[in-house]
Amino acid sequence: MKEADKYRPLVTNVWATLSVQDGNGQIHHLGQARCDGLFLGAYRESVQPGELIWSDVLAALSYYERLRDGRPARMRFDCSGEACHLFSMSQWVRTEPQAVSGQAEVEYPAHVWVTMLRELKVAENVLVEVPLPGIPPNGWENVWQALVEARNAFEQGGEPGWSQCVVKVRQALELWDNIEPEKKLLPDQPREHWSKSDRLDGFRWHLRNCAHLAAHPGASWSRAEALLMVSTLSALLAVRNQ
Repeated sequence: MKEADKYRPLVTNVWATLSVQDGNGQIHHLGQARCDGLFLGAYRESVQPGELIWSDVLAALSYYERLRDGRPARMRFDCSGEACHLFSMSQWVRTEPQAVSGQAEVEYPAHVWVTMLRELKVAENVLVEVPLPGIPPNGWENVWQALVEARNAFEQGGEPGWSQCVVKVRQALELWDNIEPEKKLLPDQPREHWSKSDRLDGFRWHLRNCAHLAAHPGASWSRAEALLMVSTLSALLAVRNQ
């Protein structure tokens, strides 16, 4: 570096593959990040800021939030770049670039990560999502199908789509009732003695009553109401399927 007026190293085309390892040791790939900056060696120490920009769809953040499960955000960066030398020969001449690589584990405290999501204006979309449950148990396929159709109707949007979403929520609840009859009333005892199962059964019963209006003429539903219905049903089925 003492010969900075004649010789300088240069690093370009920096990019990284992001991944995370879950509690079972399985590796989940989260996409790639890239930095288009130039990192040039100089005689005096200086800070050359650069940013790895992670580009992906919003669903990737939602997927990672499920994996993170409230823990500090921790990712592995498998980085690559190109390194070369610059020599001053009346003008700067660049040697042939050579590939360089390295790995790093980066951890963000949970509050820092959530603050970042809020500043990006995506926290509500990522952290409050419709948790569609996984593979249905045997005999529950029609319930899951009605839930998927409710989700599809919600994505269609507009008053017809949101109303159809609530209709499908009601249909899923009726199909659920054919498999496991719902309890219509909470136990006749002080609420301190109600079990978690009692409370979830009451939740399910009230949701079905709320969705009952969808089958009657003149009933209209807003986006917020349809989202409340489909996300509540999805969450109840996810809890039931644990």
